[in-house]
Amino acid sequence: MANLSNDLATIAALSPNHVGAYLSGKGWADGGAFGAHGRLYRRHIGEHEQQLVLPTRSSLTDFTKRMSELVEDLARAENRSPSCSTV
Repeated sequence: MANLSNDLATIAALSPNHVGAYLSGKGWADGGAFGAHGRLYRRHIGEHEQQLVLPTRSSLTDFTKRMSELVEDLARAENRSPSCSTV
C-alpha cells in the first residue's frame, strides 16, 4: 500500500508543462484545448491514432486521477510499464 501512496504522490507532483514537453519530444502532436482544463495530444502508432488528454491545472480536484490515466494510457501506447520517472 505504501507504494501506491508514493506513486500517487509522484503523479500529483507532475508538472503539466513538463509532461506536455515530454509528449511533444516523443512525437505527440498538440491537438489543442480539450475542454476548459485539458489539452489533447495525438500520435499515429502503426495504423492507429492514439489520443491522450493532459490535465493542465494541478489545482483541479481530480488532477491526480486524470494524470494517472494519462500515464497509464501513455504506457499502453508506448508498449511499456507505467513509470513517472521518464515523464
